[in-house]
Amino acid sequence: RRETDTMDTFMDSSWYFVAYCLGKGNIDFIDKLEDNKKELSYWMPVDQYIGGVEHAVLHLLYSRFFTRVIRDLGIIGYSEPFKNLLTQGMVIKDGSKMSKSKGNVVDPDYLIERYGSDTSRLFSLFAAPPERDLEWSDKGVDGAYRFLNRIWNLVFRMRKSLKEVPEADSDRPAMEGLSDAGRSLLRKTHQTIKKV
Repeated sequence: RRETDTMDTFMDSSWYFVAYCLGKGNIDFIDKLEDNKKELSYWMPVDQYIGGVEHAVLHLLYSRFFTRVIRDLGIIGYSEPFKNLLTQGMVIKDGSKMSKSKGNVVDPDYLIERYGSDTSRLFSLFAAPPERDLEWSDKGVDGAYRFLNRIWNLVFRMRKSLKEVPEADSDRPAMEGLSDAGRSLLRKTHQTIKKV
């Protein structure tokens, strides 16, 4: 019996970034060679590749292999598929990698329903740098939720002062006519912008 599925998923996925650069149905390296060369030289190599640590060996190794093959065939003029690589860490829960197969996944629907999506994002961003593993912590999620609520309450309490800031003809609102709270809020806004 003829076996047609001879390439594993790593090899199959080692050149998708090339296909993205070409028009739909244009993955014909023979008949459309000149058109494809022009498109690929515009879009490739990829500026930034972000992937999980588990992809770092096989997927990237095969991607480099495929890139060099099409370079040797004269289709492209570069040797590396990606200019920069960021290998992101994994999410760890209860001492092991979070995964569906281990059954230790936190349901995102529950998080969004209970805390909102901003809390989940904030926790993920502040719990660890992207290149490091993130240790999942329910207490950390609660902390991010409390932090966002403090910001919300601060803005809500200051809403009167916010309404008080007059429309200005220039980019800078006028300080005259503001209450002490309004001036304080405007000053704090500028200090925050400067720090950021």
